[in-house]
Amino acid sequence: MTLSRRHLIAAAPLLGLTAPAVAQDAPLRFAVGPFQPTAGDTRRAYEPFFVHLAASLGRPYRLTVTADWAGIAVALATEQLDGAWMGPWGLGTR
Repeated sequence: MTLSRRHLIAAAPLLGLTAPAVAQDAPLRFAVGPFQPTAGDTRRAYEPFFVHLAASLGRPYRLTVTADWAGIAVALATEQLDGAWMGPWGLGTR
């Protein structure tokens, strides 16, 4: 299935991207957890997804690769991230 910009904007609330966040020019802030042996391996594996997502929304992005799930949870809770790939448990959002 090909995701269009319209699909991604419609899914924005599910991704934790509120209407003001979608309209801003600030980068979308994403994180991904420790899936691969190294942070560099994880970034190489998951960055294409975030590149596609940000490009489809017409927004710049910033991707952080974390060493643990707790860091992602804290960053989401304190609104330092807009979304995170949370593994088989789904996409975390604020």
